[in-house]
Amino acid sequence: DRYGIKFDVLSTLTLERFMQVFGKFDYAQPSKMGQNKVKGNLISVYTNYIKKHIVQNDKKIVFDCANGVTYNVVKKLFPHAIFTGKELHKNKENLQCGATCVDNLVYCVKEHNGDIGFSFDGDGDRIITVLSNGKVLDGDDELYILAKYMLTNGLLNKKEVVGTVMTNYGIERALNDLGIKLLRQSVGDKYVCAEMNKKQLLLGAEQSGHLIISRDCLIGDGIYGATQILKIFQEVGDLFNYTKEVKKYKQINTSVQVAEEMKDYVLDNFEFKTLLDACENELACNGRVFVRKSGTENLIRILVEGLDIEIMQKIEQAIRQKIIEIAK
Repeated sequence: DRYGIKFDVLSTLTLERFMQVFGKFDYAQPSKMGQNKVKGNLISVYTNYIKKHIVQNDKKIVFDCANGVTYNVVKKLFPHAIFTGKELHKNKENLQCGATCVDNLVYCVKEHNGDIGFSFDGDGDRIITVLSNGKVLDGDDELYILAKYMLTNGLLNKKEVVGTVMTNYGIERALNDLGIKLLRQSVGDKYVCAEMNKKQLLLGAEQSGHLIISRDCLIGDGIYGATQILKIFQEVGDLFNYTKEVKKYKQINTSVQVAEEMKDYVLDNFEFKTLLDACENELACNGRVFVRKSGTENLIRILVEGLDIEIMQKIEQAIRQKIIEIAK
């Protein structure tokens, strides 16, 4: 919107409802929409802004730009960096590379003996980090790193950060050990942003790599996020040990195809709710079960999280079978 904040949910729903009610309509003419200004040097403006956040370092950095938009900026900001070769092929954004396929970066970091690697997605709003030993740090890990650093350095205005229903339970427990509360929102960075704006919080993230650090950037920005992770890496020296307190839980993520009209029927079914309660009890305090309907596909999504993979698999199969049975 005009404040540089991602459109909130209510505004989006209002627009969608307007289009549903009125159907086809004539768009407003530019002359009636206010002022329209075009600037040709915005990349330079952005690059100069990001430069202010880059710390001097002698690290060997590897970037995977996912055949996307970040390459032309990153090569100016980090002229001595190593690139994976996944940055110049047009119309191949995210194809077997980038934040959605991090194996490419892991290989290149090891091959070039890199100190750290960063992988963006095609449009540059996600970032996944890879350490020199090949360990992958997703958005959950990055949320913990940033929260810990900001808390230690007095940069966290409140002891609360925002994640999603998918944020690993192990991250939540590690944050709690630091005295930081994790607020969970629906999947989607717009929901994370909305909660941060509502409660005036400085930090939020999605497991997929969306980082929102609202002190300097009001929406997810992979390049800016990389500069912040790099700054912490430069100061603490070893992100592997910096995250040693985190014991991430195993996750099983699956989906069951269900007709649109049956989604709510399944989720509201008494037998189904009883089964979920039983599954939660079986996991006790060592995991959780989360079942939700997809907002875009005819699917019900299942997340089982815990420490014992055999128990988790048994629970996932029971939930899957019950969904199929009820949805017949």
